[in-house]
Amino acid sequence: MSISNDIKQPFRSGNLLVQLIIVNVAVFLILNIFRIVYFAQGYSGVMLDGIWQYNVGRWVDMPTRFEDFIYTPWTIFTYMFAHVSVGHLFFNMLILYFSGNFLNRLIGESKLLTIYIYGGLVGGALSILFHSTVPVLYREAAPLIGASGSIMAVVIATVTQAPRARVLLFFLFEIELIYLGLAYLVIDLIGITYTDGIGHICHLGGALTGFLFIRLMQSGRDLSRTFNKLFYGITRMFKSKKPKMTVIKNSGLPKGPFAPQNESKAEVQERIDIILDKISRSGYESLSKQEKDYLFRHGKDV
Repeated sequence: MSISNDIKQPFRSGNLLVQLIIVNVAVFLILNIFRIVYFAQGYSGVMLDGIWQYNVGRWVDMPTRFEDFIYTPWTIFTYMFAHVSVGHLFFNMLILYFSGNFLNRLIGESKLLTIYIYGGLVGGALSILFHSTVPVLYREAAPLIGASGSIMAVVIATVTQAPRARVLLFFLFEIELIYLGLAYLVIDLIGITYTDGIGHICHLGGALTGFLFIRLMQSGRDLSRTFNKLFYGITRMFKSKKPKMTVIKNSGLPKGPFAPQNESKAEVQERIDIILDKISRSGYESLSKQEKDYLFRHGKDV
C-alpha cells in the first residue's frame, strides 16, 4: 500500500483520532517548509525566526492581546492545529494519542473532536480575556500556538469520566487518573507566574471545558450532538456525489436508516437523525456500510 493510501485510510474509515494527528503533522510540515525556504535564502537564528513569524507565523498563531487578535480572528481556530517545534508536536501528539484512545473507549469516538475544538476555543478565549485585562499578564502576552489547550480538554475529560482508572506512568508505576489530572492543573496554576512562553491559561481553559463537557454529558446533555450535525453536514458538502442506485420496487430490503426507497424530506430527516444519534453514542465507525452510504447520499438533502 502506498503512503498516500496509508494517509487516506483513516479519513475513509472515519478514525477521528488519527485524522486529528495527521492534520497536526501536516500543518507542522507545511509551516516548516517555509522555514527551510527562508533558511536556504540565508536567514538563520533570530533573523530566521523574525522573518518566518512576520510572513507565516502571524497568520496561524493566535495573539493573546485583544487589540491584536481582532486583525486575525481566524487564528482562534488555526492555532490549535499548528506546531513549529518537533518536540512540541511529538509530546502533544503522544498525549493526544493515549488520552484520546482511552476517552474513545469510555464515551465513544464521536465526542473527541467536539472536546478538542471546544477546548481550543475556550482556552484561546480565556487567554485573550486574561492577557488583555490583567496588567501583569498583558505585559508578558505572547501568541498562542499548539494543540496543548485542546489536548488538556481531552485529558481532563478522560479524568472526569474515569477518575479512579489506573495508568502506567513512565512505564514504571501505576497511578490513578485523578492524581495525574490534579498534577497537570497544579503545574499550570503555578506556571502562570512564570514567563516561560507556555499558554498556561489556555491549558486551564481547556481543562475547564473537558470537565464541564463530561459533567453535562453525565447529566444528560450531550454538547457533541449539534457540533456533529454541523461538522458532518459540512464534510458531506465536499464528498463527491455517488451515482444513484436503481431501486427495484418491492425489493424486500428492510426498512430503517439505510432503506433505499423514495422518501419524503421528513422521513429522510428522521433517518439521518437516527444515524447521527448512533454516531453520537458509538462513533462513526459503528455505522454499517449501508448507513454510511445513506448518510453521504441523503445528508445534503436535509
